[in-house]
Amino acid sequence: MRRAIVRIFNPSVVKLSGDIIDIESLEIPKIEKELLQDFKTRILKYNYELCSEKNGITEYTSTKSKSWSLKVVVTENEISFTCPETKMFNSSLLFESFQTASELCDHDRLALLDCSRDKQWMNLAHLHR
Repeated sequence: MRRAIVRIFNPSVVKLSGDIIDIESLEIPKIEKELLQDFKTRILKYNYELCSEKNGITEYTSTKSKSWSLKVVVTENEISFTCPETKMFNSSLLFESFQTASELCDHDRLALLDCSRDKQWMNLAHLHR
């Protein structure tokens, strides 16, 4: 089973989620098309390759280390960095996920949720809401 390390959303999700971050119970708004397209273009310049694109879901796989099995899944509502549960404590994989998510998400225009430990927003100080 795969688990999310970092999940990226439209910034309005921060307000919608309130103090208790329960994303699954929310109706998640779409991410701006321009931001999604920019993310898809830029991720290919990193160590990721396109795996599949169908039914509105685009998947990328990290080529930095095949043993990580790190994937990025992009939908109209969310971008998520995922890995198998058994890899959730690999510090290099976590660092790669956080760094790439931060660099590619336009830190001030998308909300980053750290799912590796207790769920918490990563970039509230810089986020335009």
